[in-house]
Order: sequence, then structure tokens, then C-alpha cells
Amino acid sequence: MVLDLDGSEGLETVQQLVAAGHQLPHTVRAITPGKGGGSHLFFRHPGGTVPNRAHNIPGLPGCDVRGDGGYVLVAPSVHPEGGVYRWAPGCAPGEVELAEIPSWLLDALQAAPAGWAGDGTPGAWFQGVPEGQRNDSAARLAGRWLAKGLEPEEVGELLLLWNVRNQPPLPEEEIRQVARSIAAREATKPAGEGTPAPVFAQPLSALLAQEDRPIAYLATGLLEVGAIGFVGGEPKLGKSWLGLHMALAVATGTPVLGTYPVPSKDRVLYIQEEDGPDLIRRRIRLLCAGQGIPEPEDACFRVAVRTGFKINDPRWCEALRKELVAFRPALILVDVLNKVHTADENDQQEMTHVMSLFEGLRREFGCAFLLVHHFRKSGGEGSMRGNQRLRGSGVLGGWSECSFYLSPMQNGAIQVEHESKNPTLEPFAFRLEDVKDTEGTLVAVRLAYQGAAVVLQQADKLNAMLGTVQEAHAEGGASLCTAKALADRAEVSENTVRAQLRLLEDAGKVRQVKIRPGGQGRPVTAYLPAEAADPAGEDGSATHPPRGDELMKHVGAPQEGGSSAQKAPFELSHEAGEGVARG
Repeated sequence: MVLDLDGSEGLETVQQLVAAGHQLPHTVRAITPGKGGGSHLFFRHPGGTVPNRAHNIPGLPGCDVRGDGGYVLVAPSVHPEGGVYRWAPGCAPGEVELAEIPSWLLDALQAAPAGWAGDGTPGAWFQGVPEGQRNDSAARLAGRWLAKGLEPEEVGELLLLWNVRNQPPLPEEEIRQVARSIAAREATKPAGEGTPAPVFAQPLSALLAQEDRPIAYLATGLLEVGAIGFVGGEPKLGKSWLGLHMALAVATGTPVLGTYPVPSKDRVLYIQEEDGPDLIRRRIRLLCAGQGIPEPEDACFRVAVRTGFKINDPRWCEALRKELVAFRPALILVDVLNKVHTADENDQQEMTHVMSLFEGLRREFGCAFLLVHHFRKSGGEGSMRGNQRLRGSGVLGGWSECSFYLSPMQNGAIQVEHESKNPTLEPFAFRLEDVKDTEGTLVAVRLAYQGAAVVLQQADKLNAMLGTVQEAHAEGGASLCTAKALADRAEVSENTVRAQLRLLEDAGKVRQVKIRPGGQGRPVTAYLPAEAADPAGEDGSATHPPRGDELMKHVGAPQEGGSSAQKAPFELSHEAGEGVARG
């Protein structure tokens, strides 16, 4: 708590107390600017409740107290009227320990403030209180009415009626904030005498007897109702596109990525604090055109673009709460997390507070929050789970209930790692495709689902090996197409090459031949492109394994000059990919 000595009057009061024999312990102290100057004396909190008191402490003119819920400015803050807050020499935090509150100050705080009836009844309160006593009086009234069982909303309305007689009245929002703050504080107090304590635990049989509720989805199997999660990834990878695509799908009732059904369209609130309205307007229109969906109706989609929203600013948090009361969205997309708070994202305590604010709203309204957030710069990609790569404090991962973590693939697709406390999907992939007209103007953006990421990765590896075989054969014929030679060329293990060649052979893309390099020695196996001519000359005679019909069944009957299927890039089906993954 802080004792604020306001100008010369406050300093004179303390000097008189010291002269009368009252001790003023050595503690953290600041010198304050402003009219007449002054000091802030910092003391260790005594426990219990320390209210804020301004100009109404009996026997302490010029002295204010900042306690529970109050605040003071500290060095090196600049005063609006000029001057800078600074620590007194030798009295900065770390240079001196916080002292215990002196008994004479504690006694003064426990005395009734001037203008209040000594028997604890409101008395003169309803005649209005002067400036400096209004907030404290409102807090005491709120506490009294809440203790009598009134609801916080009722207390707020009564305080507004009481506030009319104050000189001058407090702003309406400040009165409502007092009611909410006191209600929240009262809710954390232990039950008083005569008040039944809440039931804390229940028998296990009672829990097991309850019926299991099915998981509710905004997008089936993908995006859960009422979950908090992230869309994380490197900068400029497509996080904002994917998040907005999912929001538009929910608001229009169309499948996410054309694959994950949306059971029914629902309301979405889009909070965008990184990009401006022109870009967002264009992005929404491009996505709707790309997916072939209508623009969402106003009844299902609301936007807040660059409003300055900060979740840890009480005014903005209350503004969001009012929006949720009025609109009741099922999904809130926030882009991007670091733009909607003023906390140090590397500070565990500060980020816990930020995420707790989202959590409180989620619990109150049952809405899902999807937070777009960046990965750290050196991320250890592939060596850790997505939530461990999120930038900032590690506590963020604890709120990852239904999240999507993006990473680039070699073929230009984007892999999505789905993370959920309920059934989790295997990593899948999509492509961000631009659609242009005949003049090259961008007219749509499409998010094209590519299937399971492991299948796409395996197909890429097999296409790369097929290219290696074709290049080696073009350069040196069959002698460069043995498993060992191909392994040296591709810089992978020979076992890996043999496994990939078997799959390519099964698909009819390569075929085996027996060769004797230089016409001498034991025959060795070479792997040629399926359309290549039989080897001759220095490679010696060629023999073919009896695979003809079995090889070609994967690609159909050969055509003159080689089939188009043989020349086309290798494509791996989902079924084949799953078999490879299991193998």
C-alpha cells in the first residue's frame, strides 16, 4: 500500500506526527512532481482489506492512501503538468526493504471517514459526498448491498441513483466498474457465519453416473465449440488467411477447406488489430470468391478493425463483454495476439493474466477464441510440438485446447498440425492458390485441401527419386542407376533408396534390369525409367525380371511411344500413403 503525501500540506502533517513521537519507518519512497511536490511512501500490505482513501482520513490532512485496486505512477513517469517521478536517494526498490505499515496509520485507516455516520448506516451518504470521497463511498455501499444478497446488476443501478447527488457525480462507467469490482472481490471471500459453504467434492459414483456429452463442433472434427486455441506459424505463411477462411466458413455454413463440414452457420466476431480495413475488405472478398461462397450476412459476422482494442485494458475488456452480451458469437477470431494486449509476452505472470481474461469470457459466454500468433524466430521446427514453438512465455501452450500450427512444405504446400484435447487429426496440408483473370488480375484466393501431409511428403520424396533415376540414366545409362549409385547421387541411405524404388516399381514408373558393367563380373540390378530402352553396349546384356503384367496393372496398358501415365509425375493415393506410413 502507498501513503501519498500531497504537497506541502501532506509533508507538514507527517512532520507534526514525527515531532509528536510517532515513528515513520525507513521504506521505499518516491519524490512526486506536480503542484507543491510530494512523496509516495510504500509499505508492505498488512493483510485483509485496505481501501483507497482520498482527503478523508481523520487527523491526516493532505494524505491519501492507495490500497486494494488502487495505483500510483512510478519513476520514470512524466507528470502531465511537468516534472518526472523519481526514487528518493537510497530509497529505490531493491535498495531498501518495504517496511510494515506504522500503527498510527493503520489506526487512522480503520476510523470512519469524514461525512459517514458512525453507526455504519448510510446517513449522510444519500445527501451526496464531495469529490475525493465518491469512489470509496460507492465501494462501501456496494459491499453493504452485496452482503444483503442483491445481485451485482441491481447494485450497479442503485449506485447510479445514489451518484446523482454527488458533487459532481462520477461517470456512469466508473460506477458500474465499482459494482463489478466489489462483486468480484466479495465472491472470493470465505463464507461468513450463517452462510452455507459451497459443496466442494462429490462421490466418484455421482460423477460416473452423469451422461457423457458428445463433442460439439463448429467444423466437424476440426474446430470445437467453446475452445481456446491458436493459429500459429512463421510470419507470412498464411495464418491470417486460414483463420479468416475458417471464420467465413462458420458464418456461412460452408465446409472448411471444402472438407470439414460446418453443421450449421453461426455468429462470428472478427477482431483485427494488425491490418487495415482496405486489406481486410479485399481479403474477405477474395476468399469468398475463391471458395464460391456468399459474403456473410450482418446477423452472422461482425468486425472490429484497428480499434485500438486491448484485452488487459478494463475499458476495452468491458467493451468486448458488452459486444458478447449483445451479439453472442460462437467464434471470436483475434488477429494478431501481440497487438491486443500491453503485457510483456515473455513474462509468465503477465501473459497468464492476459489469457485468463480470454478464459473468463469463454466461461461466461461459451464462445470459442481462435488467436492468431507467431512462432519464435529460432523455432526448432520439427523437433517440438506446435504449442512449444509459440513466441513468448511457455504458459501460452497451456491454453492450447484446439489449435492449428502451420509449417512450410518443400512442394509449396502448407502443413497444418492439429492439436486438440479431444480427438486430434493427423497433420494435413493445404495450398494457398491465387486465381487470376486473363489479364493477370487477382480475382480470388483459394485454400485448396491437399490431404494428409505424410502422403504429400511421401509423394514428394518419390517424385524426387524418380527425377534422380531419370537424370542418372540420361547422363550415363544403366550403370549409374544401381541402388548404390542412386543413393550416392541423392545423398541418402541405400536402404531408403531401395524402399522408394520398390514403390516406384509397383507404380510402373521404373523397372529393373540386370547389367554387367563393362561386360564383366556378376550381374547387378539397375533401375531404369519405365519408358527407357533396354541397355546395351558396355553395360552388357540385359535381362528382365518376369514382372510385365504385374508392373503395368498400376498404370494401364502401354501406348506407342510410352504412356502418358508413365511420363506424368508420381501421385500417391491416400490409401497407398497410409500403407507406406504404417510400413
